[in-house]
Amino acid sequence: MTAPTPADALSLPSWIYQDPEFFALEKQTIFRQAWQLVCHTSDIPNTGDYHSFEFMGESVIVLRGEDGQIRSFHNACRHRASRLLDDPKGHCGRRITCPYHAWTYGLDGRLVAIPQREAFKGLDFGRHGLVPVEQEIFLGFIFVRFEPGLPSVKEMAAPYADELAAYRMEELVPQGRVTFRPRNVNWKNVADNYSDGLHITVAHPGLTRLFGRGYGIEAKPWIDKMWGALRDVPSSNWSERLYQSPCRGWNTCQTIGFVGALNFGSDGRQLPTTVHWVGTKHTVTLTHGQSAHWRFSFVQPSILNCAPEAATNMILTPPNNTSPVLAGRGEKSCNGVFNASPLEFGV
Repeated sequence: MTAPTPADALSLPSWIYQDPEFFALEKQTIFRQAWQLVCHTSDIPNTGDYHSFEFMGESVIVLRGEDGQIRSFHNACRHRASRLLDDPKGHCGRRITCPYHAWTYGLDGRLVAIPQREAFKGLDFGRHGLVPVEQEIFLGFIFVRFEPGLPSVKEMAAPYADELAAYRMEELVPQGRVTFRPRNVNWKNVADNYSDGLHITVAHPGLTRLFGRGYGIEAKPWIDKMWGALRDVPSSNWSERLYQSPCRGWNTCQTIGFVGALNFGSDGRQLPTTVHWVGTKHTVTLTHGQSAHWRFSFVQPSILNCAPEAATNMILTPPNNTSPVLAGRGEKSCNGVFNASPLEFGV
């Protein structure tokens, strides 16, 4: 006789992946309480900038007010529930006016004007502003949820707070567009895939060349972590070698980007650098010097490769200024000089 299989070693029953009644229960008990990511604070930098969010029958707008604060509201007029803003993102000026009956709201959600006000005797403007949606801003990312119940995003991410802090995510700025490609699958299929490391060697040969068998998955109560240590053996694929090059001479590295001093040496030796401002157009030239006076945050690690494809984006943070400077695209020659495009950033 064999021992029974532990419950946690079994997959979920197949019927719950396709049963509509079970999915309706999931929407109510899971998704309405779960935090949903809308955008980053840098996506709405100016007064009147907004992002909209459509999720399971709900429509939300996240916008920046005249006081600089970010707020989230249901995207519905309090008069006849007409949709207020149609576009996924944009700029609405200093007022939001309903396209149906022209009820007008301030960027803080207050109802400020209605046509034919005399027809609405006794209307309490203070009670008919836009309905707020609970939001949380964590490391610059804006989350919303429709019902309370779960811990905050900060509490969920607490086990990895120190690791996340190193990336200074609240200072991120958009570097390109994000394209969503919806798939007609149950959400649990996606979750199952990301918590399964057994398929990596079969379905992801590129990751296998980079990590070997060192790809790992760690499950905490609310957040899963995936990681891997890059191999020293150069990959046969040139684009994968760009990820490997920053690791030479470093005790640790990340596969997407890293923070630290420049490393110009083809043999992996770390070389100190100095930043020089040249001319009135703020052209930046990085050369070898006696000390590194700036902190460098690379969006991509390919800057360290002496190859034609080594153009990348770079952020420069001076020691007396907490605001990063986007240096734009540039190319690094193999003699260790990086010339940034002169007009793609400012101070």
